[in-house]
This record gives sequence, structure tokens and C-alpha cells, in this order.
Amino acid sequence: MLKEHTTCKLYTCITVMYIVVVIYTVSNEGPHCTNLFLHDKDYKTLVSAANCTLNKLSKWLNVNKLSLNLSKTCYSVFSKTNVTSDCCRIVMNGVEISRVKSCKYLGIFIDDDLNFDVHIQHLYSKLIKFVGMFYKLALRLPKYYLKNLYFAFINSQLAYGVEIYANTSKKSLHKLHILNNKLLRILQKQPLLTPVGQLYSNYCTLPIHLLHKHWFMLHCFIQLSYLKCIRTTLLLIELFIVMIPDKEMICIFGM
Repeated sequence: MLKEHTTCKLYTCITVMYIVVVIYTVSNEGPHCTNLFLHDKDYKTLVSAANCTLNKLSKWLNVNKLSLNLSKTCYSVFSKTNVTSDCCRIVMNGVEISRVKSCKYLGIFIDDDLNFDVHIQHLYSKLIKFVGMFYKLALRLPKYYLKNLYFAFINSQLAYGVEIYANTSKKSLHKLHILNNKLLRILQKQPLLTPVGQLYSNYCTLPIHLLHKHWFMLHCFIQLSYLKCIRTTLLLIELFIVMIPDKEMICIFGM
């Protein structure tokens, strides 16, 4: 029998206290992700609950013939107050879980200060490599392909998780915003004095801080529309029951 391997990342949080256990299971069917959330106002109770939950998780893994890679297991502490490592000891199978300042979770680096400086620096390091490449391609490719390149390699990177990482100060986003302006100017072959608003208008896109608001409001609109749909459906069902009071009815909905 093929033995499956599991990688786990653990996060703890204080003052809106959450412990997030992220488990990646590699099997024949591909990687799977399971999240476990715990919260408590008291830090000692929170750590105790984390150790208890990991103990139960260890037993479940053994029963299901899975293994956990403790060398790739870590946690972070999110708190308004300074919490030293001496106060925090989370153990699984006799091995103490290591504490880190930041960790990559679903493609986004979450740091313990929640200012996302690590993720912004990661994005900046990835995108700045395109500056020299775009200078050369701008001389050889037509405008249509250059626009496609921007949305394929730049905008897709900026838009992923923008609802989360852009929820920070404009100062933190400043260098990423300047780099994005530069890439747009290179691809559009515009002079330095070209208004920044025109660069975004030409490609029908938005600066990062407005992109954050756009996607956030879009998610809100989708949720409100979904709730409105449910209310309308319930009203129709109620109306149908009133019209046919003597009939039994079973409603099955597939979402």
C-alpha cells in the first residue's frame, strides 16, 4: 500500500485569536488542503487547545495511515502585545513545532504583524524581473500582444489575493505601485510625462489600491445577489404552498 505524506502549517493568533492548521496531503489523487480553526481569549487556553487538537489529529492520521512532515510544520503568533516564544510551546508527537515570523498560505505570505510587507516584497521581486524583458519586447511586438503580456504576467500576479494583501497602508504599497506604473509605461511606449491615469485607462485596469476596492466590492455584490436569489426562491415556494395548501411538496435544490 502506498503511504501518503502530509505537510502541515500551523498559525496561532491572539486578540482576534485564531489557530489555523493547514494540512497538505499528497496522494495518488493529488494534493488536498484541510483547514482547522480554533479561537480563545486566553492565550494559555489557546495553546492548550492547540496541543489537544494536534494530539487528536495525530491519532486520526495514524488510524488513516497518513504521516505528517513535522520538519515542514510551523506556526505564527498574531497579537497586539508581544508574545515571546517561552510562553508558547506547541508540541506534536513529542516534537516542538517551530515558530516563524511569516509563512506562505495559499500563495500569500502572511506575517505576524499582518502588514503583508513580506508578500509585497515577494511580488516586487517577481515583477521587477520583467522590466528589461518588456523593454526588448516593446520594440518587436504589436500593442495587442503587449497588452496581453501585461494581463498574463503582471495583472494576474497583482490581482491574486489583492483583497487581502492590499488591505494595508499606501506607504507599504508605494514601491509596488511605482513599479506597476513603470511596466505600463514601458509596454505602452509612453514618455515619462504621460499622466498615470492615462496608462491605466489605456489598458482598462486600476491601480493596486483601487483594484483592492474593486474586487472587495465585487465579492460583496456576488454575496448580496446570492442572498437576494435565495430570498426570491423562498418567496416563490411560500407563494406556491399558499396556492396549493392541500398538497404535500418536496423541494430539492442543487447549489
